Amino acid sequence: MADPYRVTAPTRPRLDRGALLAALQGVPGVASARLGGDEPDGTEFPDSAASVAGLVGLLRLDLAPGADEVVVATAVGRLLRDRFGLGVDTHRLAVLEETEPAVPAGGAGASRGLRFARLHLRSGAGRVTAAVTLATGAEDDPAAPVWSGRAEGTVTAAGLYRACAEACLGAAVAAGRVGRDVAVAAVDPAPGHDGVTRVTLAAGQARVVGEAVVRGDERQAVVRAALHAIERLGATA
Repeated sequence: MADPYRVTAPTRPRLDRGALLAALQGVPGVASARLGGDEPDGTEFPDSAASVAGLVGLLRLDLAPGADEVVVATAVGRLLRDRFGLGVDTHRLAVLEETEPAVPAGGAGASRGLRFARLHLRSGAGRVTAAVTLATGAEDDPAAPVWSGRAEGTVTAAGLYRACAEACLGAAVAAGRVGRDVAVAAVDPAPGHDGVTRVTLAAGQARVVGEAVVRGDERQAVVRAALHAIERLGATA
């Protein structure tokens, strides 16, 4: 998914577009980069990079699969500032990413017919927002019911993982699978890229732990672990 950055260069009279794009594409986690007006889908964006002042308008980046949007945003901001003298407006900077489950939705992580359908992440101005979509029915059924949950956290690994778990829980609440009194008590990410992530849910005095093996994306593992905990909580209700 393309990720918009708003950047300005108030003191630079001319900017080499090619050099800027080449440098951005060399940032780890960036799959491709385009400036405003270069949209292949026909979307119109202001192309101020071609103006007399040489300002960069809208810069769109595609993240590589599994890239950490917080790390990429930090690296891009540093590159723009240090190498090209571009100032980044952090209040307008947003990184968007949308992923679908990298593993089948069955088994642990499929709560009483609920399956993990989509994870959407947005980070900017020091906050990260996670939106999780859960669904029932077949994955290829366009009419399958869906429910979404949303949660915010700090732009840190811990804040991101907790937001993912809370967004999953919110979607399950919307689906009527758990009550609003259920809360995320703890998120314990896997120590490595192939370890087990655990999410603990609290319902009154009860504590239920869900687990999921990381399959390349720790954020997805958090969602699947939260869904597993929801499944276990429902089994004890």
